[in-house]
Amino acid sequence: VKERLIDLGKQLQKRDLKHMDHLDSKKFLMDKYLNSKEVDPELCIFSFVGRITEQKGVDVICSVVEEFLNETKFKAAFIIGGPATKGDPHGDHVIEASNYLKHKFPQNFYANPEAFFYDVPVLALGSNFCLMPSRFEPGGIVQHEFFIAGTPAVVFATGGLKDSVSEYNYSTGKGNGFEFLNYCREDLLAALHRAYKAFSNEEAYRRLRKNAFESAIDVANVSKDW
Repeated sequence: VKERLIDLGKQLQKRDLKHMDHLDSKKFLMDKYLNSKEVDPELCIFSFVGRITEQKGVDVICSVVEEFLNETKFKAAFIIGGPATKGDPHGDHVIEASNYLKHKFPQNFYANPEAFFYDVPVLALGSNFCLMPSRFEPGGIVQHEFFIAGTPAVVFATGGLKDSVSEYNYSTGKGNGFEFLNYCREDLLAALHRAYKAFSNEEAYRRLRKNAFESAIDVANVSKDW
């Protein structure tokens, strides 16, 4: 965990990233992955990065994309970064679903599960939410990589995700993301809508990003915490 977090911090300072803010990174993502030359600050980008296995829940993401895009009038987008294993039934299912969504919604969905994803630092900085619907997750590293960039998370409340991500509370201004408690597409869809509502509220989203950044695990205390 310590090495991954230190490495991400270094990568954020490489290339021109040290000169990029959230909107610069979002513009990069929209240009490279969502076929849009202009940044749309009102577009809410949900991003997943990691191995595409049954554990990680990319299949449940794919199951809600079309419905969510229609319900938000296409003011949302999904970027899936990570490889699937050909020949694995789950991986083949995600590849098929991803190809369908990418073809139908080229400005609102990207995935290439047959290739490695290299733009994790920019993805962490430019996304509006990290998406982690893992069926189980003993610890979880990716949410902390996004937290370092000030990006909140939408997660299934399990294991290390439950320990590190808390539901945003409008009354107190506390919380660094949104959780769903029952593992089904309906609960994920509801959590996405809560996240989108917060994104649409400038003050709430500002607090969310601040809370996310402040909740990144201090690498000096990782061993003690776990």
